[in-house]
Amino acid sequence: FTIYVKDLKTGDAPQTQFSLGASFFPFNRITVQGIFRYYANHYADWLATNRTDPQDRAQSWKAPDYFVMDFHMTYTFPKMINNVDIQLFGHVFNVLNQVYVQDAVDNSPYNAFTGDGKNHEADDAEVFLGLPRIFNLGFSVIW
Repeated sequence: FTIYVKDLKTGDAPQTQFSLGASFFPFNRITVQGIFRYYANHYADWLATNRTDPQDRAQSWKAPDYFVMDFHMTYTFPKMINNVDIQLFGHVFNVLNQVYVQDAVDNSPYNAFTGDGKNHEADDAEVFLGLPRIFNLGFSVIW
């Protein structure tokens, strides 16, 4: 059989990604870090073997562009035991609690709205939202 995939964008991965991070050391043994991540041109995943119709030349559904900000902080305790560091850490992922489409499947076999046909539009995509704001606290022992 013949598949028609010429000039179609790769799915399941943002075509444009940008990340910017900054670390600060406000006091001895304290590190504060902020990270900004931007994702664009993210086309829904699709199967080449489903593109057997020469008239079906539309790109897979394109998810909206999005950005996420994360915040990290560590504190390293003074050495209490010879050659052992104890570090307290905290993370906040998705600080601004953005709602975004992290992954999508084009023309979902399970959840597509077929009233207007499967036409690679948003109503035919199966989407997976990214995580909301989450926190993580812990400690590590380094020797």
